[in-house]
Amino acid sequence: MHFLIGYLIVFVARCLDISLATIRILMILHGQRFYAAVIGFFESLIFISVLTYILQGLNDIPSLFFYALGFATGNYLGIFVEEKVAIGCANIQVISKTNPERLIDEIRQKGFGVTVVDGHGREGTIRKIIHVLIKRKDMKVLMDLIEQIDDHAFVTVLDTKKIVGGYFSKKKVK
Repeated sequence: MHFLIGYLIVFVARCLDISLATIRILMILHGQRFYAAVIGFFESLIFISVLTYILQGLNDIPSLFFYALGFATGNYLGIFVEEKVAIGCANIQVISKTNPERLIDEIRQKGFGVTVVDGHGREGTIRKIIHVLIKRKDMKVLMDLIEQIDDHAFVTVLDTKKIVGGYFSKKKVK
């Protein structure tokens, strides 16, 4: 029973350590230095504690297995948590072939700022390129709207580190 508790502690600690590492890296990418530093402190504390435990029994194969399993699970959980928290902004670029004017109007009615430029495709056809800068937490609302109006739209999503100026409404219509 003692060994099972040890394996479980290694697994949970490693899940937590790697989840924190994933979130810390994303905080760094979004310029959140203070939060990255605080998370890094706890991440390293957990890592050193688990590593010390593992190094004491390097020939304990199940312990190494749970260490590796915790690492893999921690990556998954860290990305899952980060997607739910949705820190930062994104630049959504949409090229609609069917009805760009309706899409533009609907996106604006939902409270998003829209910039439209003309683009020329391979066939020489002029297409409307729709740019929408959003908070990542609003991405599902926008993506659902695009899917509803034009399920064949070409959509790219770019992570945006910093935005200065522009239009952001306080409340989005869902």
